[in-house]
Amino acid sequence: MKPDDVAKKMGFLERKITQGEQLLRTVERLSIGNWVLIAAGLVMIIWLDIIYKILGGVLILAGVWLMYSMMRFRRTLEQGLVEYRGRKAELQATLLTRQK
Repeated sequence: MKPDDVAKKMGFLERKITQGEQLLRTVERLSIGNWVLIAAGLVMIIWLDIIYKILGGVLILAGVWLMYSMMRFRRTLEQGLVEYRGRKAELQATLLTRQK
């Protein structure tokens, strides 16, 4: 592999890792909103009239579904990050063996 190819691949992998880490932080921030939905639904179910209790149940279900979807996306994202970090480590190991 040429040094230019290695540099391009390393830059690509670093960009992907950075993007993945940013997405991971975004998902973590958005999960707070899901907890707010669930908490609001619980408050509605406990203290309000029947119509609002139904709406509270819908909020809880929506919050739980969104939380599940985000956790699934987060798991996929973490697997991708592990893969890209592994490729980067392999590329760095290749560079080190060539320099010796």
